[in-house]
Amino acid sequence: MKKMLILLFLLLAAPTWANPQLSGGNPDRGLPLYSAYCAGCHGFDGQGDGPMAARLVSDSGVRPMDLSDPQFQDKHTDAQLADLIRSGGKTHSTSYMPAWGLTLSTAQMTDLVAYLRELRNPDRKASARAFNIQEVLDRGRVLYGLRCLACHGPEGHGDGPFMQHVQARAANLASGLLRDFSDTRILEVITRGLAHTGLEARPEAAWWERPLDAVEMQALVFYLRTLPIQDSKSSP
Repeated sequence: MKKMLILLFLLLAAPTWANPQLSGGNPDRGLPLYSAYCAGCHGFDGQGDGPMAARLVSDSGVRPMDLSDPQFQDKHTDAQLADLIRSGGKTHSTSYMPAWGLTLSTAQMTDLVAYLRELRNPDRKASARAFNIQEVLDRGRVLYGLRCLACHGPEGHGDGPFMQHVQARAANLASGLLRDFSDTRILEVITRGLAHTGLEARPEAAWWERPLDAVEMQALVFYLRTLPIQDSKSSP
């Protein structure tokens, strides 16, 4: 399993060599990207039934869009789909839709759009089920609980239990703040450990300072990107 996670990390982190100005992307390269950034909500086959869909419906009344729906496909141009991926809830109908513009390159978004177009075809060659990302999401959730929740709170609102005992405020990660942070910048904050808080480290926090490996950091960044934005009232 560790080898699979490392492979997935390399697929997501590696540069895409396609010309970003080409109108057509490569759906084969878009497949692992879809699995990592879309399948959790929209489902392995794009039908709005991903692992997180039931929780979104029960907790927030939010139902992920069926991306395989021909009407949805016909209603959106490739450029519009790319803009939805890039800007997420910033321009879309819901704040629960993450913005991936600072995570994915233009070429990667082009490849992802190419794969989205294959979702309407039941005879397409590959399903995102081959790259089940749920274990990466679960790993990121656990790491968030261990490393971030004490200050930033269970939903990233900056209301963690530790903040009740200090004269400081934790960043509200659910305010849309991370939309302006590249993955590289988030990784820099994570790597700095407690130093990024400006608070004095305590002996009992030594375990927190254990460096995360590359797979763990990627999983944590991925989970941070999925934190829902406050005051969302509609569906992705």
